[in-house]
Amino acid sequence: MNNKTGIWIDQSEAHIITFENEKVKTITLPSGIEDFHPKGGARGKTPWGAVDTVSEKKYLERQKNQEKTFFSQIIDTVQNSDQVYLFGPAETKKRLATVINEQKKYKTKVAGVVTTDKMTENQRIASVKSFFNIKSTLDI
Repeated sequence: MNNKTGIWIDQSEAHIITFENEKVKTITLPSGIEDFHPKGGARGKTPWGAVDTVSEKKYLERQKNQEKTFFSQIIDTVQNSDQVYLFGPAETKKRLATVINEQKKYKTKVAGVVTTDKMTENQRIASVKSFFNIKSTLDI
């Protein structure tokens, strides 16, 4: 089987475009990663008293665990693909590429990582087609 998959990914969602046997299949996975905005600490009642600060460590740890769950969902979805092309606006694609290259359970390998901006569905499909040089007219 010669499955080629493109994944447009950012912090909020992943759009998975798979070309398999002259057919195109698209899936959208929401990330479930919360957007944390911790508030500042509080001043004590006495003047020049101690300030109660908020530790970002627990927020960052929670975000890291949510990202790990999101990446495992993506890898389970593309486990039958031979090559994966990752593209998107942020650093999330690079972290996903690292996770995919470190896993040994599946045959999936990263073919390329490219920085792009927001795209429509047709632009994402065209980007994957041009990356893998798919020339046939496929049903969308």
